[in-house]
Amino acid sequence: MLSTDFTSQLRELQECIENKRNELIELGMTYGFADKITIKCSQDLDKLINIQMHAVVSIGLKYQGVKRLYSSCFV
Repeated sequence: MLSTDFTSQLRELQECIENKRNELIELGMTYGFADKITIKCSQDLDKLINIQMHAVVSIGLKYQGVKRLYSSCFV
């Protein structure tokens, strides 16, 4: 089971991603999608998504390891 602190951090990260995505859409509509400020925002969004994906993969790998260890106890 994930710690409450880690879970809340993941939720907070998801909220940041949603806010950044909305900001990107607004910037794209205002300045165009090829403008430097829009591209910078897009890169920032990419970084946030990469952080999220690494966290999710890390959780998955830990879960799979625990699952394997647990199931091997009952073989």
